Amino acid sequence: MFVIRLIGGVGNQLFQYTFGQFLRHKFGVEVCYDIVAFDTVDKGRNLELQLLDESLPLFETSNFFFSKYKSWKKRLFLYGFLLKKNNKYYTKYAPEEISLFTEKGLSYFDGWWQYPALLRDTINNMEDFFIPKQPIPVQIQKYYNEILLNNFAVALHVRRGDYFTSKYAKTYAVCNVEYYTSAVNLMCEKLRSCKFYVFSDDLDWVKSNLILPSNTVYVKNYDINSYWYIYLMSLCRHIIISNSSFSWWGATLNRNLHKIVIAPKYWSTKKNNTLCDNSWIKI
Repeated sequence: MFVIRLIGGVGNQLFQYTFGQFLRHKFGVEVCYDIVAFDTVDKGRNLELQLLDESLPLFETSNFFFSKYKSWKKRLFLYGFLLKKNNKYYTKYAPEEISLFTEKGLSYFDGWWQYPALLRDTINNMEDFFIPKQPIPVQIQKYYNEILLNNFAVALHVRRGDYFTSKYAKTYAVCNVEYYTSAVNLMCEKLRSCKFYVFSDDLDWVKSNLILPSNTVYVKNYDINSYWYIYLMSLCRHIIISNSSFSWWGATLNRNLHKIVIAPKYWSTKKNNTLCDNSWIKI
């Protein structure tokens, strides 16, 4: 059995789930998902994938399973897990080693698995999976109706939050006012008409710092499954993303054959490679 750990926000969960499906098809092995992190080490997050898979195959953990813990406790119980013959633990994709899997053991995958090129075919083959299995929430029905009818709808995702207020700021504070201003101006140049739909964890900051057209719609944040906002972004004809897996999925799941996607050139201040497709405009 292959077990994939689900942890983090909905964008990360989508990568982890998709990676699990990639492994299932490539190696022909049963795949389950470990969700215990949301009750233990990642309590600030919620499992969001029930909206897409109501019968998500789950892995049952024991009281002493390592994924329930951090630091030395995790290392201690992980050591015990690896003492069992044929058990494996992966934080990186290693196909040659994984192919040696035996049905007698358990292989555990603990990571973010943000490999767009590797997962591209799997994502394309999972098109039906990414359609929500529940009715549109009444809170966002008006946005949904508007976007479907607007041939010039442009999603604009502004990620603030922990990217700018925590230890991550030195690494991920890439998308500043200059980036969004350039992206908006470029999108307006390329389209004869635009109507921006702003998705952000800090709408007040957007309104105070970005100059946007008067017809811009600021999508309110309601207490609903976060995937609904990725779904709304994907329905817009075009999109400006931030360096976030959240809007990366909004752009990737957009089925407009002529979509314009504008993305940051670098995914972090370390100027490492982005997750962006070659067809996207990077600035």
